[in-house]
Amino acid sequence: MNKEFVNYEIAFALKELGFDEPCYRFYYGDRLGLALNLEQGDTNTKLQKLHPNYVAVPLKQQVFRWFRDKHEWYANLSSWLHEEEIGTYHEFEIYGANQYAHGSVPFKTYEEAENACIDKLIEIAKQQDND
Repeated sequence: MNKEFVNYEIAFALKELGFDEPCYRFYYGDRLGLALNLEQGDTNTKLQKLHPNYVAVPLKQQVFRWFRDKHEWYANLSSWLHEEEIGTYHEFEIYGANQYAHGSVPFKTYEEAENACIDKLIEIAKQQDND
């Protein structure tokens, strides 16, 4: 089940970008824990009042939805079968609201492609904030 949640680095970067959606997990340092109120979930704002080292941990699907809602950026992950060898590779593309990016390096696992896509979304958002 932990594969469904983002890692600490991504959670922290999202917090810096203003991600404040309800989450059912949090990081304290690099330790993963359950949120305090499972009925409503916790947000970074709520957790920050408890301790500055708490970071809300969203599901990857929450991250993709947040970028769609906040920036109108859409992510497409694809899996392909290698023609020369047996196996698959995975890639991503990001499009919408004057943005286009493509994960041109084929990833060995779907999870690697998901994480790389989220990293790219964060990178684009940081660049936009600096402009």
